[in-house]
Amino acid sequence: MNKALLLADIHCGARSDSETFLNNFEQLFLSFIPSIAKQNLGNYNTFNVFILGDFWDNRNHLSVKTINVVLDTLSVLFEQHPYIKITMICGNHDIYYKNTKKITSLKIFHNKFPNNIEIVLDPKKIIINRRKIMLAPWVITEEDMKEIFSEKMDIALGHFNINGFELVKGVVEDGGESPNKFREMFSLTFSGHFHIRSEKDRIIYVGNPYPLTWNDSDMIKGGYLLDFDTLQYEFIENTYCPIFKKVYLSHIKKKIIDLKKSVPNNFIKLILDDIINASDLDRLNYMISSLEPLSFDIADGEKDFGYVDVSDDISATSIDFLNEYIDGSKFDEEIDKTILKRKMNELYIKNSNI
Repeated sequence: MNKALLLADIHCGARSDSETFLNNFEQLFLSFIPSIAKQNLGNYNTFNVFILGDFWDNRNHLSVKTINVVLDTLSVLFEQHPYIKITMICGNHDIYYKNTKKITSLKIFHNKFPNNIEIVLDPKKIIINRRKIMLAPWVITEEDMKEIFSEKMDIALGHFNINGFELVKGVVEDGGESPNKFREMFSLTFSGHFHIRSEKDRIIYVGNPYPLTWNDSDMIKGGYLLDFDTLQYEFIENTYCPIFKKVYLSHIKKKIIDLKKSVPNNFIKLILDDIINASDLDRLNYMISSLEPLSFDIADGEKDFGYVDVSDDISATSIDFLNEYIDGSKFDEEIDKTILKRKMNELYIKNSNI
């Protein structure tokens, strides 16, 4: 048995270096990763973790606080679990310029953990258990692309932009690489870059390991465990980090949701999809707030009543509001909401370096 954990799009420093999401990073590296490694180390002396791009969030600057949290967390991880080796594949958020990888935030780790971290800035071929593997960072040049597809291999692990997969909810990539190219050259392809976990005919987008915005609401996040011997893989849910959860008033009335299990330490939005008077709403507001969610706001359709309790910058992003606004708006029949959402999201993504 020789297995590895595949993660992607960790985005350290997300949401303006939010304390909440830095805590998520710590839980991921000090709880989730070690638990998987211990269960799957077997007779091997090394357990591999591959991070498929976008370790960092902001491609232009990193805060001192975030850098310190990351370095301290990794120091603890490798001190407690020296058998864990992390291979970081460069993503588009890990580079300063869009046309070169010469300046990259991943260089923070250069010689910092020489026995435990390897940085991959250029396409690289490796072999594990006779399996030929292509490690593919974010493609910038034609030379990179030619190298990645230079020969047929068992597995591709990279940060790709592939047609036919969702970038965010309701927005499908139609300007990237053809999926047929990957299926012709690789038995399996695992990729970062798109945050929605999806699988189509031997191409797997890993998704981010924990939710980052309301666009991730009610999605199951985690990583993939890949067996190099059999090429079998399975998704492992990350149960250590909070989720964004929409709680519907109608579900509360029908008693089909347990607030005591759903609310604590999660991001909660109460959706008023049924009738409730002001005094009952006040009591429900108090009840949910007393269960100590990380954040809590109330929405009646598209009418937002504001945040009741926000610990730091974890409110919805512009892209969340944009999608919800389109979903809740009434347009002429000839306007397709799906197409409108895709076009608006593409503009947002293009201008925010997602």
